[in-house]
Amino acid sequence: MKNNIKMKSIFIGICFLFLVGVSGCHDYERKGDVTSEITLNERDLNLFVGDMIQLKASPVGLDFRWASDNPQVAVVDGNGLVQVVGDGITDIIVSAGSMRTSISISGATKIPMLDLRLIDPVTGLVISELQLNVRTAKTIIANIWPQNANDASLVVWRSSAAHIASVTDGGSIVGISPGEATIECKVNETVKEITVTVR
Repeated sequence: MKNNIKMKSIFIGICFLFLVGVSGCHDYERKGDVTSEITLNERDLNLFVGDMIQLKASPVGLDFRWASDNPQVAVVDGNGLVQVVGDGITDIIVSAGSMRTSISISGATKIPMLDLRLIDPVTGLVISELQLNVRTAKTIIANIWPQNANDASLVVWRSSAAHIASVTDGGSIVGISPGEATIECKVNETVKEITVTVR
């Protein structure tokens, strides 16, 4: 009889420990699923004065508070809409309870590119026509004006007939075979061309 009681006690004890362990595992898993940080839909940004951008914070459903570290550079409303108002750098800060994160905003006054000039580096003159022999090359400089323009995109070179004259990303034009080709240089929406004759 005593042995039966002892066995039942041991069995009950094992069951109790098992249930506690399972419950503890579930608690741990639930805690692991809880988000402990705020994430934003953008990373650090370089913008022009007057630009606006909508920042979105996750996880959704939290009461986010937005602030600008330097309102003279950029301001932000209660919904995360940022407007750049001056030159400089600032942090846009978002918080919810004890969680907090930020994004750096760099603001600059836009200096637009007004013209694109294709320059012969030897003469320093604008070039629109070029003669090459087969297997010879000439590098042309894409000159953005004014030189301090800060809204220019990457320079893109293209040949209308790469089997006659090819062009590299750095503006080096190579004569491939006799004929005529048009070399196009594009920056933003400005396009300039060089007519290349290969002998």
